[in-house]
Amino acid sequence: MKAFIRPLRSSRPLGTSFLHFLKILICVMFIFGQSASLRTQDSVYDFNIRSIDGGELPLSAYKGKVIVVVNVASQSPLSGQLKTLQRFYTHNRNKEIVVLGFPSNSFKNEPLDTDKKVRIHYRSKFGVHFPLSGLVNVRGANQHPLFQFFEQKSLNKTMDAPINMDFQKFIIDRNGRFVATIEPNVDINDEAATQLINSFL
Repeated sequence: MKAFIRPLRSSRPLGTSFLHFLKILICVMFIFGQSASLRTQDSVYDFNIRSIDGGELPLSAYKGKVIVVVNVASQSPLSGQLKTLQRFYTHNRNKEIVVLGFPSNSFKNEPLDTDKKVRIHYRSKFGVHFPLSGLVNVRGANQHPLFQFFEQKSLNKTMDAPINMDFQKFIIDRNGRFVATIEPNVDINDEAATQLINSFL
């Protein structure tokens, strides 16, 4: 930054020098702003979610962990995976892996219409204690920005990952980069799935 301050010492009138410096400073701020934007576009750490327990939960709280994001629904044909996701989460808690569930009615499989109902039902029927977001749309006009990010390679820099069903799994590495997806019908405890997730530790 010192190099950008030196023009103030020139022999030009103070007003001209100040304007010159200001232009340079604005230019530098723009460049750094663009660079920051490019850096954060391929990271999930700039996203905040609404926790099902209330309040905002920044995904940056999970820096250094492998994150498995899953869109979930209690009436999906695959809803039994809520129990296997919990089993995976419990088994891997000491390995710096976290599961984040996103309850959604985007595929008409989540009749519960409030966060409170979802929280109570998921815990009582499926034993879910891994972190959950509040109810979200994972596709459509009101799609949550995180799932827009997953679907568009232009945003995540990895792949286009269309969301066509409940229980799609999105893998985030320890640097906050979206690195892989696991299809909905593949259970997270399947050997191939666990090997894939563990490869990012």
